[in-house]
Amino acid sequence: GLLRQDTQLQIDGMRTIYYGVLTVLNTAAIIALFTPIERMTTEMSGRLSPTILDLFVAIVSGIAAAYAKSNEKILGSLAGVAIAVALVPPLAVAGIGMGWGEVDMFFSAFLLFVTNLVGIVLAAALTFVLLGYSPLHLAKKGIILWMGIVAVVSVPLYSSFQTMKEDIHIQKMLSNLEFSIGEHNIKLTKIELIHRRNSDEIHCEVISTGLLNNDEKRYLKEAILKSIDKKAKVIATFRYRL
Repeated sequence: GLLRQDTQLQIDGMRTIYYGVLTVLNTAAIIALFTPIERMTTEMSGRLSPTILDLFVAIVSGIAAAYAKSNEKILGSLAGVAIAVALVPPLAVAGIGMGWGEVDMFFSAFLLFVTNLVGIVLAAALTFVLLGYSPLHLAKKGIILWMGIVAVVSVPLYSSFQTMKEDIHIQKMLSNLEFSIGEHNIKLTKIELIHRRNSDEIHCEVISTGLLNNDEKRYLKEAILKSIDKKAKVIATFRYRL
C-alpha cells in the first residue's frame, strides 16, 4: 500500500496492526495482573534497552521477510514467523509493564517494538521495489515518508547506543581497577550499571583481603566515582579473599 499509494490497502494494514497491538498488549497485561510473578526475567530485561543496532537488525529481518513472502519456493509462513519473533516479544513485555504499572518498562519495550516495526516496513518496501511490485516514481513518496519516520525513531535509539557505549567503557575501567585501602587489596567484579529516573546506580562485587571499616568504605566509593568521573550511587556486595 505504501509503494502503490493505495490508500485502502494502507488503512487495512494499519487496522490489522492496530488490533494486533491492542490484543497483545491487553493479553500480556491481564496475564501479568493475574500471574503471581513480579520478577523481571532476563528475557524481559533484554528488551528494555533498544539501540540503533536493533534498527539494523530489523531492517535485515524486513528484507529477508519480504523476499520470503515474494518467493513461492520459500515457505509462505516463514515471513510471518520472522516478523512475529521480532514484534510480539517486545510488545508482550510492554504489556507486562502495563500490568505491573511500570511506565518506564512499558515505554522502553514499546520503543523496541516500534523500532522493529518501522525497520521491517522500510526494508520490506525497498525490497518490494527491487522485486518490481511498484514503479520507483510511484513508490518514492512512500519511501521518503517512511525514511523520515525511521529518522525520528533513530534519535532515541542513537542516544541509547551512546549510553550503552559509555556503560561498556565504565565496566571495562572498573573491571581493571585494583588498589589498596589501608592494609587491604581491593578488586571489583560483576559490574552493572542501572539507569534510574533520578540517578544512576553502579552495582558491583568487591573482593577484598579483609573487612573494611566505614571510613574505608567511603574511600572506596570516592575512588570508584573518581575513576569514572560520574555521579552515581554505589551498591556493593563484599567478598573476602582468604
